[in-house]
Amino acid sequence: SGKGKGDRAEASPSKRPRTTADDDDFLTTFQKSSRLAYIGKWDEVWAEVLDARAELDAAPAKPSPPSPGRSRVVFHVDLDCFFASVVVRDRPELQGRPVAVCWGAPSGGGGGSSEISSCTYEARAAGVKAGMWLRDAFKTCPNLVTAPYDFDAFSAAAVAAHSCVLDATPHVCGLSIDECYADVTAAVADAHAFDDKAGAAIVAKRIRAAIEEATGGCTASVGSAESPLLARIATKLAKPDGHVHLDRASAVERLAELPATFLPKIGP
Repeated sequence: SGKGKGDRAEASPSKRPRTTADDDDFLTTFQKSSRLAYIGKWDEVWAEVLDARAELDAAPAKPSPPSPGRSRVVFHVDLDCFFASVVVRDRPELQGRPVAVCWGAPSGGGGGSSEISSCTYEARAAGVKAGMWLRDAFKTCPNLVTAPYDFDAFSAAAVAAHSCVLDATPHVCGLSIDECYADVTAAVADAHAFDDKAGAAIVAKRIRAAIEEATGGCTASVGSAESPLLARIATKLAKPDGHVHLDRASAVERLAELPATFLPKIGP
């Protein structure tokens, strides 16, 4: 069939003891292999970043207001298909292939109740998406490659990426393991004497390049605007691996073209 051993995820939790009757240390075993448990501890990753930073810098003052004629600029920084990106980075033979990160693989007969948490853009182009059952993903994309979670690698990449944002500004708010908000008003003003859009482009390019280098190849998209909400919408427009700036005028124009479901937390 041409399928290599590496084309299927290994060490599925479904093959491990599932109750305390089989494993006295079941809760620890479960926590180590649970994607949801890992995601739920994203604040520990941020704590590692901030603790390291605290050894170097004093606690930052509140962000200064923008100077006359300028606007506040907020970045939303979001790593692109993060888990899948880390997997492909560590397995170069998967570059350019449809890859999904999940536990397990279909059994004989096409089963597979694992849920996909992340997939490459090649997989997305074939109709695969996060939250899809693996059995359905294989119906949509028969040549899909599955890869298991590597939580240690994910954490290391996240720490490296978030540290790059903190190098640009001390005013950062973590949202999850792979995204954050950052007030870059001062950095943007320093980057360009009078144009917020031009300054935001310079700072965003700098941060994105630093993240890609620090993580060994993982890309990030950046949205910038006067508010966190608009910045987050701009990031959607910027993906993958890009930057979009929405000022007041362009925000009104772009939002008029978009469905309400484009707003965060709206829709299915």
